[in-house]
Amino acid sequence: MACIGGVTGDWGRAGGGLLYSTDGYFGGNRDALYRDDLLEKPVRKLSMTRLGEGLLEITDPRVMSLFVYGANPLASSPNQEKIRQGLARDDLFTVVVDHFLTDTTDYADVILPATMQTEHCDIHDGYGHLCIAWNEAAVPAPGDCISTSEMFRRLARRMNLQEPSLYDSDLEIAEQLLSSGHPSLEGLSLARLREEGWFRLAYPAPFVPYARGFPTSSGKLEFFHNALLTMGRTRSQDSPPRKKFPIKNWVTCTHSS
Repeated sequence: MACIGGVTGDWGRAGGGLLYSTDGYFGGNRDALYRDDLLEKPVRKLSMTRLGEGLLEITDPRVMSLFVYGANPLASSPNQEKIRQGLARDDLFTVVVDHFLTDTTDYADVILPATMQTEHCDIHDGYGHLCIAWNEAAVPAPGDCISTSEMFRRLARRMNLQEPSLYDSDLEIAEQLLSSGHPSLEGLSLARLREEGWFRLAYPAPFVPYARGFPTSSGKLEFFHNALLTMGRTRSQDSPPRKKFPIKNWVTCTHSS
């Protein structure tokens, strides 16, 4: 799909090319959120799209606990039956945070009530556009519902963790996210975002990605690149092209956005 615009010449113009996500244009200070600098050593990362394999086949060490929030993997991740087998393990301790009972909560040892969008504050990154938005809590959270960030603050307190950043408020976290100094956030402050509600990232209008060329050695959209051979890739996703396409050796472009 990324190559079709190259075939038709629909690049370098407003509305041309292929759009999936504009998340990369938001220059927020994500490092301030992740705080990987606090890790004493590297930690392994398992893919949610292969959760079944992670729960059943990873053994060194085995996954013994699972904390699920903002997701319903048993209904949305591939290989449902393998995930079901993994969640059904007697020795797996599973916590699920959600608004209501789901396929995944059926296998939870503990279910915690989450707040909805109208019940907590947050910053919404753009998806398909170049604006970010402020989400102000409109109503108090009912019952025992708390936000995910508050949930982790309380866990840190119960675990007697001393790192101060673990207890940053939602507003402090939002302030840190917007303090990157990235050109896309020029002129923006948290106070302004909260007052106006939204902010268009500081890019030209209309904004045309790759109007001055592509980040390839030739500066052009490349349908084939030798670098793919070193990765053992000769076709997109290592699968043959559909026969109805006349173009042979269809490959993933190196400039995918």
